[in-house]
Amino acid sequence: DARQKRWFDSLLTDTSKNYLIFEVVQENSWKKAGMARITEIDLTNRSACVGADIHAAYRGQGLAMPLYKKIFELCFEYYNLHRLWLLVLEKNQRARHLYARLGFIEEGRQREAILRHGEFHDYIMMSFLPHPQKPKPKPGE
Repeated sequence: DARQKRWFDSLLTDTSKNYLIFEVVQENSWKKAGMARITEIDLTNRSACVGADIHAAYRGQGLAMPLYKKIFELCFEYYNLHRLWLLVLEKNQRARHLYARLGFIEEGRQREAILRHGEFHDYIMMSFLPHPQKPKPKPGE
């Protein structure tokens, strides 16, 4: 429909977001395995929101780590970003474990921000910095 076409066309000119198809080679051909998204790209403050969705048929095959490595490569080498962040449902333990393995740390919570199946759930904000944080001096040091 026309509305969907306008949305798709806007992706080509909107520099605040980037959607990418993630493909894998299977049976000698490329198969679409998922999608990566980089949104809220803020070049002034050098940050962006990131995320990825892997098609159900390809989950559990170890694709999330290489997919996020490509997201990191694009964000840090192409966009020259300093900080990546994301929001994940509190009850999504599998994703939270993956993000922690990638180096994301929890930095906040949006209480009861998402309504699913008649219940409110917290969103956890996590972020990644490519360089380890130096401890901030305590007052008086």
